[in-house]
Amino acid sequence: MKQEYSSTLLAMQLAVQERVQVFPWLLDHHDRNGRVVILSGVVLSFAKIDQRLEDLLLDSDDAEWEITDPAKVIMIVNALTDDQRMKLVNSLRSKLPGLGGQLDLRQIDYATLKKELEWFASFDRDAEIKARQRQSGGRERAFRGQQRRGRGSGGFRNQENRQNGQRSSQQSPS
Repeated sequence: MKQEYSSTLLAMQLAVQERVQVFPWLLDHHDRNGRVVILSGVVLSFAKIDQRLEDLLLDSDDAEWEITDPAKVIMIVNALTDDQRMKLVNSLRSKLPGLGGQLDLRQIDYATLKKELEWFASFDRDAEIKARQRQSGGRERAFRGQQRRGRGSGGFRNQENRQNGQRSSQQSPS
């Protein structure tokens, strides 16, 4: 039983190590030689990179394998496009005025880089939500509008109108 646990744990650790090497790509696509296929031209959003990092860190905890902070920094930096790197560099320069000249993101500590990644990821998530709302059209807004009309003074007004209508129909026997 203990040997089975050890071999399972070792397999999990090896899987985590492989994912660290090919981060942020998924291990689902392999070429004929068994190497992970890294698609060219694919740009991952800050939100996707952040989510895959969180998933990997959870899996590394399960595998009892610690990924060092310098390795996390390198994984994040290597996952970014040039535009994403420039956004991070400009943001860090504005927030940390002591940084001057050429800024190498690999020299930034993990906590600072992670905070910036999460900040940019929040913008990506907001943009994704707005895009989904645009795709769904006005259906969600119309539904929410109907819910609002049923509440508050509108509901009482409708109830008053019904009562007034009942009174007027009772008063005129024609």
